[in-house]
Amino acid sequence: MDQTFLNRLDYAEDLEAFYEQGAGYKINYEMATVLLKDIYYYIKSFTTGDTSIVGNLRFGHAETTLPLMTLLGYGDRTKLLASWSDAQINARGFRTSVLSPTASNIDFRLYRSKTNHKYYVSVWIQEIEAPLPGCDGAMYCKLSKVEKIWSYYLNEYSFKTECAKPKNKKPKHQ
Repeated sequence: MDQTFLNRLDYAEDLEAFYEQGAGYKINYEMATVLLKDIYYYIKSFTTGDTSIVGNLRFGHAETTLPLMTLLGYGDRTKLLASWSDAQINARGFRTSVLSPTASNIDFRLYRSKTNHKYYVSVWIQEIEAPLPGCDGAMYCKLSKVEKIWSYYLNEYSFKTECAKPKNKKPKHQ
């Protein structure tokens, strides 16, 4: 096996993951809205004093972490094509080996400032602090800004509605 073969094999796996769990289709990552709402619920509940839970841990596989990471805005959403050249494959931004490797993890941390008493959120991916997309590269994003960034998925989007079976409409007779 040479490096070209290994690169193509890696790309074949990325193609599959992109279209089954990543940004290939909106439903792939929008299904993570249910999880995002639950994560936010515990963050918000702690800030309002409705819970004293300081750690809410969940465990899953790439089929859970990759859609959530995509929903949050991590990873390149450029459509991957089977017809790409080796140069395009090597230059791609979407790589499951980086976004969701074996033992992948996403850690949301909530902080409260001692000076202004505002809450901040930080995200750690694979145990490395990562700027939250939409927060201008900041490692600590005000909770109020996070709420604005996630607003559509927290307040408007409904996975249940999106996936509801269409009601049967009577065919129009001509």
